[in-house]
Amino acid sequence: MNECSGTYMSEPKHGRKLTVPILAVALVIAIASTGFMYYQYQDLTNGLGKAVTDLGLKPSNTPAGQISTLADEIQAKRSQVASLTGTVDRLTGQVSDLTKQVNNLTQQITSLQASLDAAAKQHQADLATISSLQDQISTLQAEKALLQNQITYLNQQISSLNSQISSLNSQIDSLKSQVTSLQTQVANYKNIVQLGVSKTYIDHETISQPAYWYTYWTFNDVQYAGYFQVTIHTSTTTTTYIQVVYTYGGVTWAFEYDPGVQGSVIFPVLPGSVEVRVGNRNLISGATETVSIIYVY
Repeated sequence: MNECSGTYMSEPKHGRKLTVPILAVALVIAIASTGFMYYQYQDLTNGLGKAVTDLGLKPSNTPAGQISTLADEIQAKRSQVASLTGTVDRLTGQVSDLTKQVNNLTQQITSLQASLDAAAKQHQADLATISSLQDQISTLQAEKALLQNQITYLNQQISSLNSQISSLNSQIDSLKSQVTSLQTQVANYKNIVQLGVSKTYIDHETISQPAYWYTYWTFNDVQYAGYFQVTIHTSTTTTTYIQVVYTYGGVTWAFEYDPGVQGSVIFPVLPGSVEVRVGNRNLISGATETVSIIYVY
């Protein structure tokens, strides 16, 4: 069976079924053996008759001893014939059994042959399916490689864009800080334009000076145009005076006001160094004043 299957697989279109010829040969050998034994039986019978004829003996005129011997030989031949007949029957039964086995094996071979044909067709179909799947795998692998390249490229772009975003965020933070600072400056400038900012230099400070003399303060941080408000809260003389002196654009400006024992005056100023003087014009005695100075810009 294995040899038959192997032969079929190597030559699927011209395979030979070897089992049937072998069984046929066995059947022929069995029939030939039976014929040979029957031929021996016939040969022995013919030989016995020929021997009697050659001796010229007849049953009616043979001596008793010869007759007895021939009878024994005939009986022996008959026993041989009976034995050969049994052998023929036995071989005939074997031939019958072998014939049945041959038929059974023939049916099995036919069934196996059909199974092999179906398996061969299925194998061809499977090979076609495998080839198609391999083509699909090759296509998908190529698409995968292409997509992987695209992913790598896009990841590089994402990394670059993230760096740009980080840089832009830093710039935005810096610009926001600048905007906040500029907004603060704008608000300050608005206050300055609207004279909404003030700085108190002197607050209710009591000073004294001798007759016909003055006390002064110099302020070097006057950065914007505005005004100084000088207030005499109290004074021990009616000859109290206030002077504001500053230089701007190469020109010296001086303003003076006499508040008496009490009063407040406003002097316009420009950026630069400003000197504020508070004094008296007494000829004999000195004076004492309580002063406040505020810079508004």
